[in-house]
Amino acid sequence: MKVFVTGGTGFVGGHLLRELKARGHDAICLVRPLSDPALIRDLGFRTVEGDVADGASIASIREEADAVIHLVGIIRPYRKRTFARIHVEGTANVVAWAKRNGARRFIQMSALGTRPDARSEYHRTKWAAEEVVRASELDHTIFRPSIIYGERCEFLDLLRGLIGKPLVTPVAGLGRNLLQPVFAGDVARCFADALTNAACRGKTLPLGGPETMTFDTMIDILSRTLGGRKIKLHIPTYLLWLPALAMEWTLPAPPLTRDQLLMLKEENAANMEETRALFPISFVSFREWIASNFRK
Repeated sequence: MKVFVTGGTGFVGGHLLRELKARGHDAICLVRPLSDPALIRDLGFRTVEGDVADGASIASIREEADAVIHLVGIIRPYRKRTFARIHVEGTANVVAWAKRNGARRFIQMSALGTRPDARSEYHRTKWAAEEVVRASELDHTIFRPSIIYGERCEFLDLLRGLIGKPLVTPVAGLGRNLLQPVFAGDVARCFADALTNAACRGKTLPLGGPETMTFDTMIDILSRTLGGRKIKLHIPTYLLWLPALAMEWTLPAPPLTRDQLLMLKEENAANMEETRALFPISFVSFREWIASNFRK
């Protein structure tokens, strides 16, 4: 198939493009002007320049495609790149492109916890983006992954930094929220499978790995792999609220936001029975992957 891909230069995008290449698909990748398209070109795929938040730049792309895989999302706002603009307006722009250019199949990246009454703006705008896709009349599938991990993963790098702090490991919140970490390669396989899997059309599906664990347990697994296990210092999220607000006001790309503090209180696990029935792959174990790949 000829697939139009957004977010191809990102963490999950790299896994997806390799999977598409292995299956013999062709890809046209939307890239922003300052993005690095080296992997895309190494795989023999083409790039077109544009920004999902800029409707005119998307509309100007004249290409035909059989399907769209829309991965673009942000975890924190950056200046004019707000959640609403990237998640909702960006998805609407890509849906409009799909309709104009003959792409009937549409695969959307969403997130676990997405719902209309969510506490975090991240999840509320992800819901609004899903609604755009559901209303599009395209043959769509929406995936809601839990925490995604793998090589060159920003989330694991962040945890590595926390574990490397002297004396104690600082943890925001109680560390009791449930997670179901899923390997980026498994996410890529499900997205690629969905291109031709008629049974998953019209469905919104969770994506999680084979293990459910608390955030504290995840920290312990990583700590042991790095050669030790330190005391965790749990910092109540209400004590971090004002520092997060100050960072939002003073830094162009704050390392911590109030929206992220809200998401720390969310459960991030789901029943995977339907997803595994539709995609009978062997999902990678977080514990086993970390033991083999997580190093100092």
